[in-house]
Amino acid sequence: MTALHWRTARELRLIAKIIPDPRHPGECLDQLADVRVAASGPVLYVDARRTGEDDGGPAEPEVYAIPSSSVIFLAFR
Repeated sequence: MTALHWRTARELRLIAKIIPDPRHPGECLDQLADVRVAASGPVLYVDARRTGEDDGGPAEPEVYAIPSSSVIFLAFR
């Protein structure tokens, strides 16, 4: 995943709750703020942790691949 161009999204809105909430297991999100995203063709990769958030877990973040067509709104800093 290091070959992807990652950017910080100020706001990301999706058509449905499809991203697991890293702070509340079992719940999903349809809006995220200050998260890292990268696009490759029809796929958007999302690191659901907030920028600068230390989850105390492994060094590699858990990244979710979603269809770009599920994005309603995406704003960058």
